[in-house]
Amino acid sequence: MLPTVAQGAIPLITLKVFSQVLTKTDFGVWGVCAAFAAMASGIANLGLLVGYERNYYEFTDEQGKARLLYSVVAFAFVAQLIGVAVVIVVARTAATRLLSSPDQSHLFVLAYATAAVPSMKAYFLVLLRNENRAREYVHFSVDELVLGAIFSIIAVVGLHLGVAGMFGGPLLASTIVFTVLVTRSVMTLRPAFGRKELADTLRVSLPLAPRVLIGAVGNQLDRLVLGAIGSLEAVGVYTVGQRVATIVFAYMTALQNVYQPSVYRMLFAGGAGAARNIGKFLAPFAYASVAAAFVMVLFAADILRAAASAQYAAAVSVLILFTINYALMFFGKQPQLTFAKRTWLVSVLSVFSVVMNAGCVYTGARLGGPVGAATGLLIANVLTGAASFVLAQRFAPIAYPLAQTIMVFGSLPVAALFSYGLTASHAHWALQAVVKIGLVAVYVVLGWRAGIFAALWSSLGRTVAPPPELEEAV
Repeated sequence: MLPTVAQGAIPLITLKVFSQVLTKTDFGVWGVCAAFAAMASGIANLGLLVGYERNYYEFTDEQGKARLLYSVVAFAFVAQLIGVAVVIVVARTAATRLLSSPDQSHLFVLAYATAAVPSMKAYFLVLLRNENRAREYVHFSVDELVLGAIFSIIAVVGLHLGVAGMFGGPLLASTIVFTVLVTRSVMTLRPAFGRKELADTLRVSLPLAPRVLIGAVGNQLDRLVLGAIGSLEAVGVYTVGQRVATIVFAYMTALQNVYQPSVYRMLFAGGAGAARNIGKFLAPFAYASVAAAFVMVLFAADILRAAASAQYAAAVSVLILFTINYALMFFGKQPQLTFAKRTWLVSVLSVFSVVMNAGCVYTGARLGGPVGAATGLLIANVLTGAASFVLAQRFAPIAYPLAQTIMVFGSLPVAALFSYGLTASHAHWALQAVVKIGLVAVYVVLGWRAGIFAALWSSLGRTVAPPPELEEAV
């Protein structure tokens, strides 16, 4: 969980610095380029990371794991090189249409590289995570974040590189960490390659290719649509709100790194009552995930005031909407369809998701600018998330405790109502703070009374050392 601290603190620190130096238009340019790069790099990944993680558990010998890792990484590396070549070709056209400035085409290439290198590094981090090498995982994750922040501040503030510095800093940090990871991996796990291992991974991953393509477009479509029908300044406000809310998503992903290996083990073990046991196992993690979102929503105005300059005050509503959106993604983070090898269904759902995102974001952006776009995205994700949940439950059911689940996720609209109400009341800041802290205390007490804290402690223990009967079943 230590990387979560860094992932939460560092964006707030750098945002405070960057918002004093860069304009809303600069943040808009960064947001558009980052969205384009994430979309392109995601397409080039072809869903290989999902296939690699799923197939990792089918190998118990070191040689088999080595063949799987290096074969997949080599294939992914070639795919990213092709992606770089394509981006270089289309960069000038993209800059002309999206930024109205062909002279900024280099930002698209730089942004792509900034997204591509971490995607390659992710395979080695998954290896560390699945082998329970938590200390190494933490070191490499935190080192990259700290180095990226330092390099970015030097580039933006010291060298006055502007938006290019925001990409260049993380790129340099990721490249250093990736090089060290590869070197260490080669020293401890001798390189080996296997066609069968790669083919088996591609069988899981390639059905995801349409989903990756469509999902990559859908996940980044909001900023591109807002930029097309609005302005780069609107994208800047939207991006700042999303950037702060991403802290919650990063925290949830860190928790996912803790519980997902155990969820896979329990799915493979199967047996009577597996669905109920997995649901009970995940319930405390749902509580812990939503806890961060609950606090973020309640203190949204205060957090944004501390994290950015006054010109971004309008991003509060965007921050609240994105935070709720990320919290609801908890159910979609479970690997049920991947485990059941129904990855083609994931692609079908992605088509539905993109259509919904495009329609809702476009309508919302036309009616309400950045806030409307965030509202549209939330509505679209609720609808597509519900469809995904229903299908996942059919093929690999997880029985979540009903009362606890309603209590946990029902707290989010309550937090939003109090957040908006207290801000609109213009009550003294001390009174607002007392009310908000009181609500947090209520959330904690409810979790304590429901036995969630004891269950969370037990679950964390099981992720480190699964019970003997579970290991025997696997």
